[in-house]
Amino acid sequence: LMMGTAFIASDADKSHPDDDRKVATVAYAIERGIMDIDVYPGESELRAADGIAEAAARGVDASAVRLHTKCDHTLDYFDFTAADALGSFSATTKRLGDYGSCLHAMRIHDPSEQRDNGKGMATSGTVDDIATAVGPAGHVAGLASLREQHKIAQISIGMMADGLPGTVLRPQNIQFKPKRSPNSRSQVHVLVH
Repeated sequence: LMMGTAFIASDADKSHPDDDRKVATVAYAIERGIMDIDVYPGESELRAADGIAEAAARGVDASAVRLHTKCDHTLDYFDFTAADALGSFSATTKRLGDYGSCLHAMRIHDPSEQRDNGKGMATSGTVDDIATAVGPAGHVAGLASLREQHKIAQISIGMMADGLPGTVLRPQNIQFKPKRSPNSRSQVHVLVH
């Protein structure tokens, strides 16, 4: 069972009245045994770290918590290079502070096979983020180096599986078949082997 934290990912000032409740919700989940938490770079990570600290103060073993975050594209939202993955890891562990060791998995977030490069969606005018992400200098390579150094345990890819062009992974090193119910969008997460 994994806790999603989209509800704590606002950019609200830390003094916002709901922030204490958001941190308390994370702590409450941890205290009840939900140890896998899906976070988003930024405020979500900060609040998750605060929730871990609150649960630890009440006697929960913080080392049992496993955080799953996304590469945050620190320089450019469409940067799927190894350098971006390493920069994302560094920024995330800085935000997590004392709880950086809880980082379990990093996700390559929403790559596309046919993203518009600003010149129209003609085949010759698209950028293949997936090819970049799984290429020799892409996110997978950067995250694999972190996994080899035992800084993270898992790598995943999260992308919309809505049946639109550009949402099917084809590289041989990834096993993937999106499934969705009719007329709905669902995010599919795939572990990279």
